[in-house]
Amino acid sequence: MEDLVDALGGVFVAAGVFLESREALRNLALFQKEETDSLQLYINDISHHNGMGILLAGFFMEIGTAIMKIPERLINTDGAEKYVFSVCLVLSIAGLYIVFDFVKDFIISYVVKPTKVNAH
Repeated sequence: MEDLVDALGGVFVAAGVFLESREALRNLALFQKEETDSLQLYINDISHHNGMGILLAGFFMEIGTAIMKIPERLINTDGAEKYVFSVCLVLSIAGLYIVFDFVKDFIISYVVKPTKVNAH
């Protein structure tokens, strides 16, 4: 269980960093300094916000598994595993919700062109 939560936390961290860095990666790939397209600016904005949420969920999941790996002589974690893993389960559900919210916003942004009114 500990390895599964740790792996999922690592995936969340990697995905969060990737989404958060979308603007910089896109600018590097296209050899441009700044984005001017309003659609891409909107997607950069939602990528940054959702990436931060996924990143934080992943970090806290990894912290929870790290606490469980600390030797018993330093911290008595006897019986705390179920509570820590319950919190990690809630964080997993929250992270998946954020991913689905990003996918929803991404798809909607191509159907309904964002304006300054409905952009974040």
